[in-house]
Amino acid sequence: MQRFDVFFKRVFSQYKNKILGLLDTILPVDCGKTVLREPSVEIVKGALRIDKIYETDTGRIIVIDFEEPFTMDSYFEILMHTVAHIHATSYYKKIIESGSARTNYIPIIVSINANKKHLSFMAHNNIISKVNEGIYMLKASPFFTIYLLIFGEMNVTEHLLMAANLCRSPRECRELGERIKRPELWEEAIRQGDERIKRILSTLVATYGEMLYLINPKVDYLLHVWRFSSAESQQVAKDILNAMLILFSKEVMQMSVSKVLTEKEVRDIVEALGIERAVKAVGLKKVIEAVGLEKVIDALGEILELTDEEKEALIRRYRGK
Repeated sequence: MQRFDVFFKRVFSQYKNKILGLLDTILPVDCGKTVLREPSVEIVKGALRIDKIYETDTGRIIVIDFEEPFTMDSYFEILMHTVAHIHATSYYKKIIESGSARTNYIPIIVSINANKKHLSFMAHNNIISKVNEGIYMLKASPFFTIYLLIFGEMNVTEHLLMAANLCRSPRECRELGERIKRPELWEEAIRQGDERIKRILSTLVATYGEMLYLINPKVDYLLHVWRFSSAESQQVAKDILNAMLILFSKEVMQMSVSKVLTEKEVRDIVEALGIERAVKAVGLKKVIEAVGLEKVIDALGEILELTDEEKEALIRRYRGK
């Protein structure tokens, strides 16, 4: 789905070293700690593109495709992209020189959910094997193994906590991870709550920003994270808000209509997006209630190139005068 594609490309660009640290924690291979460069995603000009590709400090070449949901087609797509990249860069020459069939390529499919029928077919035919919750290995070739990450099945918080050194043991990571998956915990932390938990949540927000969507990929959860982040960092809060609008535009509009969003939150949306985009996000009426009719008419009038007289006429008409 396009909205997930937009979100993942944005996050995997903005937080590339954080993503790499997370992958290094999740996967049973050494991915590296730093992205040295991002090679061109275009393999065949105008025809074949990878969603994301990293070259890391360990010499790994990480090929990433974002697929929602995961299907058999996702498998063939990442296989084609990886093989095409090996061919296009003449990497196969290094394989011959090294004498080893294993390459430095790590192809990864990133999903929130999977088509259960397709997953079952692949398991039945021994194409896929489970490493851990939400983490799978797919047979592909003697030259590389494909990894599948299904974040909707995974305790992502456990891995985020480990990558950020916010827990003392694997057991504590798991237990904390389960607690942090609850939207209510963020609300409790705003009101009072456990000071240690509040510090951990603050560090997660500062470190991972909109990546926290992966913890619990639902609009209600991201709304609570946004509310917490608004008191921590305006820039991070803006990033999380943008992610929420990319992923859940219809749901945000419904929350505005049903008054789940406060007037202050609508004003925050206007400040973050500008009046034109805010109108699309939460509706004209809510924006007018939040910032006033004159500001809305003035902003939209600039876009429509209205004269001052035409703006005044619109204001009078709206007010029924």
